[in-house]
Amino acid sequence: DENDRKIVERVLFLGNNKTQEVIFQREMRIMPGRPFKSADLWHDWERFTDLGLFAEVEVDAVASGEGVLVVVSVHERPSWFAAPVLDYDIGENKITAGFQARLLNVRGLNQQLRSRFVTGERHVATLSWSNPWVSSSNQSLGIDFRMDLPGTSEDELRSFSAGVSTTRFVGD
Repeated sequence: DENDRKIVERVLFLGNNKTQEVIFQREMRIMPGRPFKSADLWHDWERFTDLGLFAEVEVDAVASGEGVLVVVSVHERPSWFAAPVLDYDIGENKITAGFQARLLNVRGLNQQLRSRFVTGERHVATLSWSNPWVSSSNQSLGIDFRMDLPGTSEDELRSFSAGVSTTRFVGD
């Protein structure tokens, strides 16, 4: 590519109405002031796509004087999702119904809040929150709560559980 080894002058972000630029910058190899490498365009496109925040992603580079201008253009997915749920338990041969809701890209920082409620012989409610890349060390934090809600029977097992998980990503 004729742009290889030229200096990246600027990176423009288009279509990110909610997603903050820090989310893009965190995922990018291409940075202003550094030499441009065309192979990094594919890497950056792949990282943005893997976030799951965008319905469409386009990353392009154009010559700009002695340097290169990189343009990141996205079309964001809706930040909320709600849907009915049907679960099938093969061991008990039973179907349960419920509802789930998700808030994605909370505060434009790719944080997620998920809730789910399923009813049947037991009522189960779950709530989870995740914050990817808690620090600059590519670490995510997830918190899950699960509760079997009281039903109509006094003998029904009632339980509550909570958990915290963390995942550290070492490389690409």
